[in-house]
Amino acid sequence: PRRPAAPQAAPTTAKGPASPAHAWSRKPQLPGGPADVQYQTLRRWPSGFTGLITIMSRATLSDWRLAFRYPGAHIDSVAGAKWNARGDGGVASAVPWPWGRPPGSVVRIMIVANGTPGQPTACRFDAAPCSFG
Repeated sequence: PRRPAAPQAAPTTAKGPASPAHAWSRKPQLPGGPADVQYQTLRRWPSGFTGLITIMSRATLSDWRLAFRYPGAHIDSVAGAKWNARGDGGVASAVPWPWGRPPGSVVRIMIVANGTPGQPTACRFDAAPCSFG
């Protein structure tokens, strides 16, 4: 004689925007966009300064572009990215491996500039508006 199958419990659903079974399919993002862009003036002298731009992402940063303006300053050199100067700013982009660093989740860009240090403006990371924190 066959026994009837044991009753199955109804599947439960998690409360919130996504159930745990689907959480892996969501692309994680940092507050304010896919990357967090920070700026810091490292050193000053009478005619210029050095600055550090740090880009942090939960995703691997392998092919990226960061455009910004730097009113009141002329950027003389950039380390850690390819640099294409445009007026009072320009576009920094990834240096492909093996000539640059291997792709990772943090990129550091050092700038040397003449002029007055301050916060860069008109930030666009991979064509999306951003701001320097």
